[in-house]
Order: sequence, then C-alpha cells, then structure tokens
Amino acid sequence: MKKAEHVDAPVILELPMAVECRLVSYDKEICRLVGEIVNVSAQIDPAELEPIVFDPVNNA
Repeated sequence: MKKAEHVDAPVILELPMAVECRLVSYDKEICRLVGEIVNVSAQIDPAELEPIVFDPVNNA
C-alpha cells in the first residue's frame, strides 16, 4: 500500500485501478453518501495492452 496523492487514504498497489474520492455530503437519515472524484490512477501492463488504432489519413 501507499498513501493516496489527493486524499487521506491508502492505495492498494495490487489493484489495477484506484479512484480517490472526497466526501461532499452524507445524509444519515437516508444513508446517502455523495463524493467527488479527485483522482484516478491506473496501472497499465504494456504486454497485455491491445490498443485500437484509427488512421484518419488513410481511413483505416
């Protein structure tokens, strides 16, 4: 684990993606939690990446 960049929470390094959220509001009567996404980080393995590429010049 490591500390998140924008919030006071840990980031689990074994997971491929992390979403950091900041609490905006919480209504305990209806159990509604509203958050704001402040950072998204992803670990991309180039060996497993199969990108889709479009060439607009040759329309291919």
